[in-house]
Amino acid sequence: MDTTVLLIDDHVVMRRGLRLLLEEEQGMCVVGEAGNGQEAVDLAEKLSPDVVVMDITMPGLNGVEATRRIISAHPQTKVVALSIHAGKRFVQDMLQAGAAGYVLKESTSEDLVEGIRAVVRGEVYLSASITGVVVSQYMRALSGQLAPASDAELTPSERETLRLITEGNSAKQIASVLRVSLKTIEATRRRIMRKLGVNSVAELAEVARKADLVEEAAADTPAGGKTSYPIVATKLHRPAMASDILPRARLLDKLNEGRQHPLTLISAPAGYGKSTLASCWVAACDCPNVWVSLDKDDGDPRVFLSYFLAAIRTAFPAAGQKTQALLDAAELPPVSVLARYLLNDLDEIDDPFILVLDDYDHIHERAVHDLLAGLLAHPSQTMHLALLTRRDPPLPISTLRARGQVTEIRVADLRFTAAEIAAFMAQMVKIPVDDATAAILGEKTEGWVTGLRLAALFLRDRKDLDQMVRNLRGSFRYIADYLIAEVISGQPPAITSYMIEASLFDRFCAPLCEAVHAQAAEGAQGGGEIEAQEFIKWMEKANIFVVPLDEQHHWFRYHRLFRQLLQGQLKQLLTHEEIAAMHTRADAWFAQHGLADEGIEPRSLQGELSAGQLLTRRELELLPLLAEGLSNKDIARELHIATETIKTHLHSIYQKLGVAGRGIALRKARELGLLPGD
Repeated sequence: MDTTVLLIDDHVVMRRGLRLLLEEEQGMCVVGEAGNGQEAVDLAEKLSPDVVVMDITMPGLNGVEATRRIISAHPQTKVVALSIHAGKRFVQDMLQAGAAGYVLKESTSEDLVEGIRAVVRGEVYLSASITGVVVSQYMRALSGQLAPASDAELTPSERETLRLITEGNSAKQIASVLRVSLKTIEATRRRIMRKLGVNSVAELAEVARKADLVEEAAADTPAGGKTSYPIVATKLHRPAMASDILPRARLLDKLNEGRQHPLTLISAPAGYGKSTLASCWVAACDCPNVWVSLDKDDGDPRVFLSYFLAAIRTAFPAAGQKTQALLDAAELPPVSVLARYLLNDLDEIDDPFILVLDDYDHIHERAVHDLLAGLLAHPSQTMHLALLTRRDPPLPISTLRARGQVTEIRVADLRFTAAEIAAFMAQMVKIPVDDATAAILGEKTEGWVTGLRLAALFLRDRKDLDQMVRNLRGSFRYIADYLIAEVISGQPPAITSYMIEASLFDRFCAPLCEAVHAQAAEGAQGGGEIEAQEFIKWMEKANIFVVPLDEQHHWFRYHRLFRQLLQGQLKQLLTHEEIAAMHTRADAWFAQHGLADEGIEPRSLQGELSAGQLLTRRELELLPLLAEGLSNKDIARELHIATETIKTHLHSIYQKLGVAGRGIALRKARELGLLPGD
């Protein structure tokens, strides 16, 4: 029986050449072709081929993720990677995803044919130009099964050197500690790398940790006495891509061309698809990519850098050791010093990678902007920085533009074209959309994707689509208000309640929604009431502007603009007392689940609650310190944040309490019961 083969490559010419090659081979039959990972998954489901020949670099879903999905659904299918990339990270990712073979495109045609035949026989096949021993050692190390013999081969001095390497020390620093020459350390490091089968210091540290060749450093309290800033792990997850995302090849091409520059700036108002575009882009990239979703509490340099390093360590676990030591000290050095240390740490990373800072418009502190400006003045050769923001940050963008060092994506780029509108709406409403209707939608929404998505939700299942589109009146912001009201009014009351109530929170999950849900708290029964988990499942299925924040799909957040629109409905539908009661239930839930210190907290609606309820947790922490008469500098030292951040919090407290100074603020706080009486 012939071996059936499915060909996956985004270049048509490549696929045609492969088809001609394989169909000349006796016993092989090419049953299909695809140009991207999603098509590969769909065809594998439909055709059940014996072998899938898979490219890695493709638009949309890349070869690694496509392989993982195919093997998960069809374990009997064999995948052979066919790639231009010989780097270990690509080999590692594909083999871990389930590929049984890895062939380089520079190999001979016989190499590919033999690879297909080998995997059908149940063997693992690797191109001769990929050193089998190195890959084998590296794979075993990554799975924690490095052969004891490799451990035994390390001499005591090599083990000590390896320990110092994993702690982030440079060769010069290690030579100083061990009191030997720099040449001796460099020779020892090369010898260790040869024994463990790795090619870079970053890989060496990763292999050593995962194979337990060195003890993990104690992580409780650094020598400087300052514990590391607690990280909310969900902020490091790239937003998951919805199944109905429309590929935007023209923008993805522009982003890919700009990877040679140190900076990408995606700047546009709310709802233009900045995060979605960036998520699609990095998902299709073959290089490592890391993500941070910033919020207004991340402006302090210590907090910002903690997330910056935490994100990078999701790809390079040993990175940033020297900068981390500065963060763990009681006092931070000047920003210029932080930038120099961080640049040196970045220089030790061998593999190119992308760091995305989403919602950068939340950052207002000058120190953070100066830090990034310092990084961009002498940019890392391996890190590509992408900033996603609603407004241009105070960085030297014009200088970078003049030097050809920045790729810019702006509103004009992000607006959907008439063709994109027609394709998107047809995909959403499940019926063809003619050019005239697409043109009207383009005029009404100005190509604003959030307006288009709201319109699609409103128009779904409408028979008179063309007429409904023509009836939309006003600017796109007024259209948004109108559409959100229509979308909400079209849902069951129980769904509507949960949807609006969840807008109180930066992040939410089913148990939190259940605890806060007003009707549930009052013991209401029947009347179409549902459980919060059903609401979450409905939200995901309907794709109502919700973003999963973890792989388990436990925590979610709304798109920012959608949340703001829902909050407008909340203020219209609920009284101050009802909102305050929801906050009380949320506070109890957070306390019960030990989340109060992780920064996941309900955000009050400005102007809708009492001044005391408007204060954030950090602002409430400041009040007792103010009452003790501490200076701004003393408070900053006590809370381990910057003095400028304290000033920002104080300004916010004064504004919320409606006062103009400390003394009056303290009196008002006592009147509200936020502080004990004199």
